[in-house]
Amino acid sequence: MDEISTKLRKCNEKTRDYYWERIKILRDELSYKDHLWDIAPVEEKNKVIEERKKGIKQKYCTFFNCVDRFNKSNYPFEKSLSESWQSLYDFDELDCNLIENWCADAINTDYYESKKVQMKSARGAEKLVLKFYRDMEYSVEDTSIHQITGESETWKTGDIRIKDENNDLLCDVKNARKAVNSSAYSEFCVPSFKKNRGNDVLITAVLSPYLRQEFINGTREPKFPVENPIVLGEFESKKLFDLEAYFNDEMFCIGLFGGNVKSSYFPPWLFDYNERFYEKQNEVIFDFLKLEDSGIPDWEELEFLNNDNDVKVLPLFIASKRKIPDKWISYIPSWQIDFINLLIDMPTLKITLPYLFISLLKHFLLMLSCEDETYSPRQYIDLMYMNHTKDRSGHREFSEPPPSLPYSTAQQPLKLYDPLDIINALCKTLEILWDSREAISLSSFKIFYFNGKGLLKGKRDKDDQPKTILAYCGGQVEQRGNGKCGYKPLIIGKHKNCKSCGRLICPNKNCQYCSKDCKEYQRRKQKIKIG
Repeated sequence: MDEISTKLRKCNEKTRDYYWERIKILRDELSYKDHLWDIAPVEEKNKVIEERKKGIKQKYCTFFNCVDRFNKSNYPFEKSLSESWQSLYDFDELDCNLIENWCADAINTDYYESKKVQMKSARGAEKLVLKFYRDMEYSVEDTSIHQITGESETWKTGDIRIKDENNDLLCDVKNARKAVNSSAYSEFCVPSFKKNRGNDVLITAVLSPYLRQEFINGTREPKFPVENPIVLGEFESKKLFDLEAYFNDEMFCIGLFGGNVKSSYFPPWLFDYNERFYEKQNEVIFDFLKLEDSGIPDWEELEFLNNDNDVKVLPLFIASKRKIPDKWISYIPSWQIDFINLLIDMPTLKITLPYLFISLLKHFLLMLSCEDETYSPRQYIDLMYMNHTKDRSGHREFSEPPPSLPYSTAQQPLKLYDPLDIINALCKTLEILWDSREAISLSSFKIFYFNGKGLLKGKRDKDDQPKTILAYCGGQVEQRGNGKCGYKPLIIGKHKNCKSCGRLICPNKNCQYCSKDCKEYQRRKQKIKIG
C-alpha cells in the first residue's frame, strides 16, 4: 500500500482518479484524514465524510434527537396570545357599564374622554387574558365584571380567577399602551382601585395599541398599521424581591420599585409564560436530562457535523440547566463558561426571561473590567439561539424585529417566547456600548444602577455623581393619537447631550426630548410645531 501511495503522489490528478476507480483496496482503506486523504479524489472523500457523519449521528442518536426536537419545538398556545383589536373593543352592555364605572372619578370632560379611551383598552386587555387562559384549558371566571353584577367582592383583589386541578389563582391584568416609536411602553393604564391590590395575585400583562377614541369606536379608520393587543406573560409580584436580592451586590444594584410593588410600571422583560405554555420545550428537557453523559458526543465530532449544519447545542444545555461536559470545557472560551454557569446556577427551577435579561446585563458589566480578546456581546447570540444567520465575516447577525403573530419560526432565546424581541435588542445595545467603550471610558465605571425601565447609570467610585449610560425617551409625540415617544435606547457616546441640561437628546425628529423643563428642549419643540 505504501508503494502504491508513493506512486500515486507522483501522478497527475487524471491518472490518480483512474487508479482510484480500478483499485478497490484504495477505496476500502481510505478513512477520514488518513495517509491516503490528500491524494484521494473529492468524490471518495465526500463518501467517507458522509459515512462518518452518519456514524456519529447513529452513535448519539438520542442526543441529536433532543437537539432537533428542541430546535423545532413550537408553542401550541401561541395563537391565543393575540386577538384583533376590533373584536376586543366590541363591548356588550355589561362591558360598557364597567368602563363607565371606572371613569366615575373623572373631574372634567377632557379627563373623562382621555380616561375612557384608557379604560376601554384596559377592558379589552381583560377580555384577551380571559381568552388566553381559557384556550390553555384553565377554568376561568371574569371576576372584574362582578363590579357591575354584584356576584362577589372578588373584583377588589383580582380581575380573573384561574383554576385547574392544582391551582386556584387570582389574576390582576395590567394593560400597557404601546409607545409611538418603540415596541416598549411607559406605564400601565389601570383603574385606580387596582393600585391598592396586594402582592399575592398573579400579574398578567397585555401590550395594546395607542388609539384615539374615534378609532376604538369605529367612527374613523386609522391611516396607519395597528398591531393587535398581545399577552406579554405573567409574574408573581411576591417573587420580585427574590430577583433583586439575587442580583444586587456592591457592583450592581437593580431597583425595580424602590420597595413599592404597587408601581404603575413593570418592565416588559419581567414577564414570561407558564409551564403549560412551554409544554413542548419541557418535554424535550425532561428527556434530555435523562440522557447519560456517555450519550453526548465529543466536541470534535460536533464541529465535524457543524460544517454544514449550524444548529447550536449549548442553548439546550443552558435551558435544561445541565452542566457542560468536562470534555468540552477546553474548546469553549472561559468567559462563555462563566456566563453559562451563571445561568445554570441560578436559584430557580428553570431559567425565565427576567433572570436571563438581568444575567446578560450584569455579565456584560462584569466583562468591562476584563481584558479578554475573545469576548464580544455578539457572541451571546450563539449561546442562546438554536440557529442564527452569519454575516460575511462569519460573525452572528442580530435578527430583525419579529413579524406579526404568529411567528413560531422566529428564533427565541433558550426557546423562551420573546414577542418583543427583548433579548436580541439588549444584545444589540450591549454591542454598541462595547464598541464605544474606549471612546466613553466605559471601563472606568465601577458601580452600576439599573431601574428596570431601561435607565442605566454608572459611578467611577462610591463618592462620584451617577452618569447616565443608557436611557429611554420620556417625551410626547404628536402623531398617531399623541402617544408617548418611548424611543430606546439612548446611548452615551452615540446620541447627543443637550448643551443646556446635559441629558441625552432623543434623535426622533418629531420628538427631540431631553428633559421637560429644559429651555433648549422648549425651543426645539417649538421648531417642530412650526415645521
